[in-house]
Amino acid sequence: MKTNAIILKITIVASLFLAGCFGNGGNGPGEVVDLATIADTWVRIESNAPTYDRMKVEVSGSSGRVIFPNQSPFSAGDIKWKGLTPATATTIEYEELGDDGLYYPALMTVVDANTLEIVVLEDANGNVQTWKRDNGTYDNTVMLDCGFAGGTLENTGAVVDYMVPDGCVLDITSDLVIEPGVIIEMGADAGFGVYDNGTFQAIGTSTDPIIIRGEGGIPGYWRGISIESNSISNKLEYVEIQHAGSNYVYCCREAASVMLHDGKASFNHVEISEGAAFGVATGSNANFTAFSNVRIQSHEAEAMLITLTQAADLGSGNDLSGNEEDYVKVYDVITEDEVSIPAMNIPYLFEGEVFDIVDRVTFEAGVEIVMEANAGIGVYDQGSLAMEGTSSQPVIIRGKEAVKGYWRGIHIETNSIFNDIRYAQISDAGANYVYCCNLAATIYQKGGKLKLQNTTLSNGSGVGLHVNSEAELVDYAENTVTTHDEVPLYIELANAGELDGLGSDYTGNEEDYVGIERRTLENAIQIQEANVPFLFDGEVYDIVEGLTLDPGVAFVFKENGGLGIYNDGFLNAEGTSSKKITMTGKEATTGYWRGIHVETNSLSNVFEYVEVGHAGSNYVYCCNDPANLFLKSGKFSVTNSRFYDSGGCGIFTRAAVTLTESGNTFENNTDGDMCQ
Repeated sequence: MKTNAIILKITIVASLFLAGCFGNGGNGPGEVVDLATIADTWVRIESNAPTYDRMKVEVSGSSGRVIFPNQSPFSAGDIKWKGLTPATATTIEYEELGDDGLYYPALMTVVDANTLEIVVLEDANGNVQTWKRDNGTYDNTVMLDCGFAGGTLENTGAVVDYMVPDGCVLDITSDLVIEPGVIIEMGADAGFGVYDNGTFQAIGTSTDPIIIRGEGGIPGYWRGISIESNSISNKLEYVEIQHAGSNYVYCCREAASVMLHDGKASFNHVEISEGAAFGVATGSNANFTAFSNVRIQSHEAEAMLITLTQAADLGSGNDLSGNEEDYVKVYDVITEDEVSIPAMNIPYLFEGEVFDIVDRVTFEAGVEIVMEANAGIGVYDQGSLAMEGTSSQPVIIRGKEAVKGYWRGIHIETNSIFNDIRYAQISDAGANYVYCCNLAATIYQKGGKLKLQNTTLSNGSGVGLHVNSEAELVDYAENTVTTHDEVPLYIELANAGELDGLGSDYTGNEEDYVGIERRTLENAIQIQEANVPFLFDGEVYDIVEGLTLDPGVAFVFKENGGLGIYNDGFLNAEGTSSKKITMTGKEATTGYWRGIHVETNSLSNVFEYVEVGHAGSNYVYCCNDPANLFLKSGKFSVTNSRFYDSGGCGIFTRAAVTLTESGNTFENNTDGDMCQ
């Protein structure tokens, strides 16, 4: 009981006392209450200790004895009110028996012929109370028998229509119909269980809701409602459920205010509050036939515990905030149905497992997903993953803690055209592979197709985006990959032609490069300038089709890396005086990487405004001479280019080569500038 309420009650009583003493109406100056007017049976209907409500006290003479203790700690015959002494025209002084067996000073106000207000002048349970004259209205509460299995619960007009005894789980195996306005109070650890042919039909109205609450008025006072029948008649509309979640109804399900275990039910305009566990929990085969305008608040666990498939059934108008853990918790690690997940006003929380998607899954605009440690998303078989965010309502996937590598990441290996991620923000991933034994990445595209636009990948402990062999980037544009412990992108050379140039940003990582994985380039591509260099591993990359580089492209090679152009391949690198194309070593050391080897007759073999440095560590193909540019055969045109810091020659040409060159410069080449 709040102290200010006590003060308010005392102030009211004091005012009435003064009015009686000074003759301000009532019985006139000096007149007091006649105790004979309250000689009757009284029912306590409201207090700040609701467990004791509906006890009855019979007043006779100057005392009141308990005749019905209800669930209070008192016994029949106890003197609850001792020494009733009229004080004013409307107040009575007396002593109140507390639940500790002691008496405390109290003031009783006669509000009207049928109402008493009591203030116990001690900060203890029950210190503010309302009592009503027992005229039969408060005797209509029906105590349901533990064998009750169904029927119609009518609105009796009583303050509380029905009570369920302590520890009693009602097994509903036929139709249960609860009428509008019915109030049911549940005893400690009581509950409803609906199974076999049972149905639970609680359909109230906006003006006459159905209320099912704990008699004790405290969270977790009773078990809750468990529904596991598949009837379409299971409906909750305009229902208020309070104080549940003390334990499971049937072993050994999750404790929840409402447990939908492998059954079906609809929820519409339902308020679930003050629970000790989940608000609504489900079994993996449960089904929401409707779920809208549901308010779940003040629970000690998450608002809901459901599968990803069930999340797709959540409708509009729901408010799931205000619980100890403000999430919709998602479990079950495989999604085999086509589903579209709506945004809620709180995030979804994915348990720390890998969620397998083998059908089409779409996260709608505004969806926020929080991943527990070690969680991940994997898409395979017939699965696809779409994130349909917008600039104002992005899809957000993040770790429960904003720590690099807090969760695994997303793995995609399907050819579906529905793999489409737009306006998403994905962070805190890269803890490990999703499926063994791939590289850790925020997004790992093992194969198939992926559209990626207007998306930010950040705060990862691995690679931002890893595109593996046989994978294809489609409609890639306007992405940001930043704050990763490794390179932002690690892709095949073929995929570099699918990037959008300067449209995306790859800065702010531990290694600001687009990493290039070694694979033979078998299809002609054109690479646009990116805002970071392309980093080649320490291997020889074979080019057997055309490779065209736009002005501004920068290639950086790890030690012993190199390019070899043969068969139908060509290398066309045409920069400008203001935007040169560069090919250098990762370390600015003479002879750090192998260099470039060319042996094709294509007229497209062109260097213009190209700078090649730090090569010539060894031959590219055995057993030729080291050089920045080695021309074994065929044709090549080199103009306005620079060759420097070679461990061999700047340019080495064999006799069979047709070289056209002009305007080139050479610096610090160990074996000479132009060699034959």
